[in-house]
Amino acid sequence: MNPTRVRTFALFLVMAVLITAANGELLQRRPFRPGVNPGGGVTLPYMVADASGNQWRIYQGGWMQQAGNMPLYSQGAMLTVNGNQPNMNNNMARLDAETGEVVFENIQAQGLTITRRVLVDREANLVR
Repeated sequence: MNPTRVRTFALFLVMAVLITAANGELLQRRPFRPGVNPGGGVTLPYMVADASGNQWRIYQGGWMQQAGNMPLYSQGAMLTVNGNQPNMNNNMARLDAETGEVVFENIQAQGLTITRRVLVDREANLVR
């Protein structure tokens, strides 16, 4: 066997072991949250499935709809300020890196600036 090929193969194996070890260490440092892009943006409506097979849809301003096997809500969590819903014209929110909550920032409503946080708890089949 060619000595150059043996060295190349050995180098390849060492690199593979180092990369695997580094990936394992990185995964242990950060808790795994399915569907969470830490600190990243999400497009709305943001859809999440829970453990019962229901589909939760989070819309602009933080209101939600539920669909699926046995939905309890058709829609809810609608925010009103002085009887009016705030205007939110963008289709983006962000995911909080620590909690996994969908964060709606800078919602404007009658002179107020509102930040709203919505968490879909997949194991408990609820949204808060």
